[in-house]
Amino acid sequence: MTSFIHVPRRLEVHHSYRARVYNHSQVADSFDRNGWTTSKLWNVGNYYSRRRWGNWETPDYEELKHELKSHNKYKGLHSQSS
Repeated sequence: MTSFIHVPRRLEVHHSYRARVYNHSQVADSFDRNGWTTSKLWNVGNYYSRRRWGNWETPDYEELKHELKSHNKYKGLHSQSS
């Protein structure tokens, strides 16, 4: 019996954090704007990727990053969220 072990090229670690917001009235507008901008950028990336896959091409990481960072909505993100 032969077994194969898949070894990824790069290990990616993702963390999730939970927080409580006690001053909701002071930060609600900022959170709303950040969430709206993020959803728009998600749509830009999704559209770009699907368009490339429709042509039987695999989207390159650098191309996708350039597509997102050059979009006007990217400038609307807070520096710590982008």
